[in-house]
Amino acid sequence: MSIQHFDGRPLHSPSILQFYSRTAFTNATVYLGTQQDVTESNAQIPAPRTGVLQNLYVHRTAACGAGESCILTVRINGVATALTVTISGAAETDDSDTANKVQVTAGQLISVEGVASAAAVNSNCIATLELV
Repeated sequence: MSIQHFDGRPLHSPSILQFYSRTAFTNATVYLGTQQDVTESNAQIPAPRTGVLQNLYVHRTAACGAGESCILTVRINGVATALTVTISGAAETDDSDTANKVQVTAGQLISVEGVASAAAVNSNCIATLELV
């Protein structure tokens, strides 16, 4: 017997999805998935089930630098969603978006787009996202 919502849908534990940049990026747009690529389709991962994406957390291994920024946006099937963070300045290395939530259907392709400003410090980055 499985635990279910009041409406009969199966109740799942939250899943954590991880997206990586395996090499540093600056002055570029890259896509994070199980690997980093400049071509989004090479980095997309399929949603393992239908649910809600929420609680985006991003960590860079180095700050962007004074006056520089890196914007990371969750994308579904190549379309930007409301889940986004901006890391900027000489000290900040972490940011999160815990306010926005996005519906996803099993099999839809998820990626995280990273856009770094022209003189941003090269840095690897990891993004985590909760699927509930």
